[in-house]
Amino acid sequence: MKYRPDIDGLRAVAVLAVVAFHLKRDWLPGGFVGVDVFFVISGFLITALILEAQRSGTFTFSGFYQRRIARIAPAFLLVATATLFFAWLVYTPQDFASSGAVFVAALLSVANMKFIYQGDYFAFSPDAQPFLHYWSLSVEEQYYLVFPLFLMTLLAVVPRHARTIVAGAFAASLALCIVLTYHSPQWAFFSLPSRAWELLAGSLAAMAAAPFRPGHFGRLGSGLRAAGLMLIIGSCLILDGSMAIPGFYALLPVIGAVTLVSVNPAEGDVASRLLRLPAFVLVGKLSYTLYLWHYPIFCLVDYHFYASSELFRTACKLMLTVLAVGATYLLVEAPSRRFLNRPASKRLSYAFLVTALVLLVPLGLHIRANYYINADPSDVASGGLVFEQRPSRGTVVLMGDSNGSMYGYTLREIARELGLTLVVASVASGDPLPPVGAAETTLWADSLAVIRKTRPDFVIIGMEWREKLKHHPGRLDTALAEIGPHTGKIIIMDQIPSLPPVASREGIRKGIRPPFGEDVRQAAIRQSVNRFLHAHASDKVVVIDTAAKLVGPDGDVRFADGAGRETYKDEKHISTAGAALFADDIRQALGAPPH
Repeated sequence: MKYRPDIDGLRAVAVLAVVAFHLKRDWLPGGFVGVDVFFVISGFLITALILEAQRSGTFTFSGFYQRRIARIAPAFLLVATATLFFAWLVYTPQDFASSGAVFVAALLSVANMKFIYQGDYFAFSPDAQPFLHYWSLSVEEQYYLVFPLFLMTLLAVVPRHARTIVAGAFAASLALCIVLTYHSPQWAFFSLPSRAWELLAGSLAAMAAAPFRPGHFGRLGSGLRAAGLMLIIGSCLILDGSMAIPGFYALLPVIGAVTLVSVNPAEGDVASRLLRLPAFVLVGKLSYTLYLWHYPIFCLVDYHFYASSELFRTACKLMLTVLAVGATYLLVEAPSRRFLNRPASKRLSYAFLVTALVLLVPLGLHIRANYYINADPSDVASGGLVFEQRPSRGTVVLMGDSNGSMYGYTLREIARELGLTLVVASVASGDPLPPVGAAETTLWADSLAVIRKTRPDFVIIGMEWREKLKHHPGRLDTALAEIGPHTGKIIIMDQIPSLPPVASREGIRKGIRPPFGEDVRQAAIRQSVNRFLHAHASDKVVVIDTAAKLVGPDGDVRFADGAGRETYKDEKHISTAGAALFADDIRQALGAPPH
């Protein structure tokens, strides 16, 4: 396929739009449509390459995927691994654990599917998801796995109808996207079936490209290309995350991109002259590496320097991005692509990818499992997550919901220090208390089974007590009566104070500063439920007062510890640094002297 510098220029427009959107959304509220443009370009280029090889009789699937590995894998793996390393340096253990999980999803090309279950793209934490942008790479990689076989089958079986069938797939995917945008927006935004139409639009453009020779449309062609560029720029300016995205709105940048890749530039073409400017072509060549690097750098800078000025953070982001992109392109992306694309390097390219996955996937899983200590219901049903000490001086069971799991990392360190085996039966979003009436829950039965089986020296319980005891406070009495005969001591972490929603890194970046007070109504509810909890204190039951460490003498909620580390993960959960504030209280309750 003949090189077209205007397509590199179009890549530059797309990536700069995305970078501007991530740098400051107010600057370019619709900059996210750069991803839609990338989808069209990707569909167009891989289809054009497949058709060219098919016509010349040189197409092979092994050769196609060798080129994909050479193009994608080296920079991808370098940036992803470097991002994980810097996340380890900067993030809290909980956020680092989350990064490890998404790292694995990105490596396996399913990051988009993971994010479907995590929420709205436009509402994600702006600094704690350094792999968020990998969702679009996963969509493209899934397309690369499916489309070549689909297209080659059509060309072999029904060559005359191949274009019609691809057009039908395009129409079906577009219809699905529009329907899901209003009924299941996360699926519409992240899934391949609802995004495939954008890549298929580029593929159709490549399949119909033969008639669209330079100058074929005369002046009309120049006008179409100018209109296409204006559609993309206009989409960047007028669309925003509050709209029903992607839906009908995604047609605007897609039509613009299809027009630009389909109608080859003619002499005097204004859009082509702009896209062929050396600066745009250069940025286009760097666009893949720039896309990979910019978002994790932006996240990490915002996370670490959340209290610094916007000017300082912006300067750091731009400087680090330029340095990282330049070094990666010159030292890794360009040379590795040339080397791995050689016919003699085919086996090596596959071996490189497989080796990297074999090494890095377990690393990400290890990080997820060891930096956020939380059980799944299936784990509890099979006896809980066991962190065994040999020899063991006793056993501790951690039970609860996410407000129990938030102590998991700290408790594991304490248990290791004291030679205690830790069994984790706390399940985020779970309800481990006895059910009321005909309510069905297996988590209570499974948690109790863990305690009966292990007969631990200590059971530590932490949960969102306000919700769990709101209607039936007697559930606690039932739980204590059932657990008591099977353990030496029960330790209850009482209800932590809540931060106001504005008390966050994002709030501080926007100029809000401590002190932060708890909502008066929430404080009253917390104090009431804690009085109820503390009334259960006895020789057998210890209740730890969390407000003693988290609320100051003036009633302000403690946002950071003495080292400046945030004590809260979000408004209702403390961070690992926050949990560490209670390490001495927990040690003392476990019968060990405080540090």
